[in-house]
Amino acid sequence: MTESGMKINNENNMNMKISEPDDNHRKKRERIKTIMIVFLAILLVLTFFSNTIMNHSLPEIATQACVSGNLTEKLRVNGSVEANQAYNVTVTDSKTVDKVNIKNGQQVKKDDVLFTLTTVKSTELDEAQTQLDTMQLEYQKALLTVPKDFASENAAIKNAREDLQGLIAKRDSVAASEGATAYMKAQYNDSKSQLQLKTNELNKYQGYMSALDSNDFSTLPSQYADMLSDLKSRLETASAELEKAQKRLDSLSKSDTSSDGAIMSAQSDVTVAQSKYNTYSSTMESQKEAVRSALTQEMNSVQSEVDNLTADVAAKEAQMPTDSQSSSSELTDQITTKQRELENLMIALEQAKKENNATQKIGDITLQSQKDAIDRQQKKVDELKKNSGTTEIKSKYAGVVSAVNVKAGDAASTDTPLAVIDLADDGYTVKASVEANKLEKIKVGSDVEIVNDFSGKLKAKLSDIKSDEQKGSKYKVLIFELTGDVDSGQNLEFSIPCGSGEYDTIVPKNAVHEDKNGKFVLTVKSKSTPLGNRYTAERVSVEVESSDENSSAVSGGISTGDFVITTSSKPIKPDDQVRMKDKV
Repeated sequence: MTESGMKINNENNMNMKISEPDDNHRKKRERIKTIMIVFLAILLVLTFFSNTIMNHSLPEIATQACVSGNLTEKLRVNGSVEANQAYNVTVTDSKTVDKVNIKNGQQVKKDDVLFTLTTVKSTELDEAQTQLDTMQLEYQKALLTVPKDFASENAAIKNAREDLQGLIAKRDSVAASEGATAYMKAQYNDSKSQLQLKTNELNKYQGYMSALDSNDFSTLPSQYADMLSDLKSRLETASAELEKAQKRLDSLSKSDTSSDGAIMSAQSDVTVAQSKYNTYSSTMESQKEAVRSALTQEMNSVQSEVDNLTADVAAKEAQMPTDSQSSSSELTDQITTKQRELENLMIALEQAKKENNATQKIGDITLQSQKDAIDRQQKKVDELKKNSGTTEIKSKYAGVVSAVNVKAGDAASTDTPLAVIDLADDGYTVKASVEANKLEKIKVGSDVEIVNDFSGKLKAKLSDIKSDEQKGSKYKVLIFELTGDVDSGQNLEFSIPCGSGEYDTIVPKNAVHEDKNGKFVLTVKSKSTPLGNRYTAERVSVEVESSDENSSAVSGGISTGDFVITTSSKPIKPDDQVRMKDKV
């Protein structure tokens, strides 16, 4: 082999030795790059799932918007019914109670026999009294069963007459309103058409929002589509230039023949392309947000019109007559039928009165006979009582029995009233003790609502406000006058209006809380993160100006339209992270 041949062979061997370490170094870099990509992918997945788990562990809240309007504050109190005047039934000497003729709640008249007292037991008197009681019971039964007042027949005639008058009025109304009904239907259909148009317009804006999110700018209005499409084209061009510059840099970096100057030039091109791409990307996001804000404002305006039209359609729909409403001709047929029914009822009543008249005369003869027998037996009992030391305790006044303190066989003592009778004609009152500072807006003479009056027949008025001598100066006693059927000892609850006012901010009562720093509400504060919105509860101090059973009027750092937290699946404090209740 020549000397020149040996030199060439040696150079080839040296090139092979140099290239082997370069290949190993490149493979090592590829493995490191692959490991880093896998690690970042795993980290991203774990971050997503940890964020999802955390969201499900947060308290779920519901919110409600603050509104403005009227609020009527009310004060609730309760107390027991007391008679204004009461009469204690007493005895002047000790006797044994032989018979109790009254019970709690019974109405008595003046001179009604309340108790029968005796000092000596008499078998003959007991038998005579028992026979008298039996005769009186039979007489009372006869009084209840013999008379017939034809109340049901008269009620049926009255109802039939009222039904007839109602049908006539309804027929006249239907005949007069048939033309108006057609006009109402036309108005209703027109409002529905307008609502559909505005609903379609609202759906169009919602489509704009979706197109904006997906960068499909072609469906947007022209004033936005041209600008955003141009920016999108420039951004895609800048991205392509950046990718091209990056590939050139990667190619030069991997080449063994590339000079340092070429690599630095390629790096400079990458930096310039990256800066250009970042500028267009930032401009694109800024313009998208501006377009989103403008579209949101327009969409809210359309939403307001949709809400107004929805309410208008609902109101007109409520006023529309139902399809089941009878026509004037059908009502005329019903009137004829009802007239015949009324005539038949009146004929039947006259016949029943004739038959009852004969029966009544026979009953009167029987009743008189029973009454004469009772009078004879009563004289016998009275005579026996005189002989046996029997005493009757009669009522001095008319009223209602509120307490009976003895029973048959008890000893009647001079120290204890046998019974208490409320003088109903003097009326009833209720007294309730209330903290004085709650009565600033309460006025004497105000009509009040009785909350637990299920009959609806009682009426109450605040008649006086006095100092509470038992509890001291911090309390007052409210005195209510009652009208209607009521019993002593009955517990009543009153609702007293404290005045009504117009307020700028009204929130649900359960949204107002209180701690050592005063009263406050919790609002929701939103913060945007790469993984979505984060919500936290924010404390807003307020002053409660007025309240009713359900709402409170407040002032402070909150206004109409703001949303306050009303309920939570878990207890929350200010600055706690929460999640919004899913909408169905």
